Amino acid sequence: MATESNQSDFVHTNFRVFYKIAKEAYEAMRNDLDSSRRPRPGGEPGWIITYDPDKKSFKNAFITIVFCGV
Repeated sequence: MATESNQSDFVHTNFRVFYKIAKEAYEAMRNDLDSSRRPRPGGEPGWIITYDPDKKSFKNAFITIVFCGV
């Protein structure tokens, strides 16, 4: 009988795993964004953004959104 009450009180959660996945994806997204841009030549305001054919930062942004929503 004691085992049944312990099992009903136990809540299994993957919160820490989901948080870690979201955090790692966010950091990867920020690194990809930062590495793919450089200042405009001649001191002009703005940035030149390099095209990412694999869209890594975009994919990591979606991973971050999904695992934050979980």
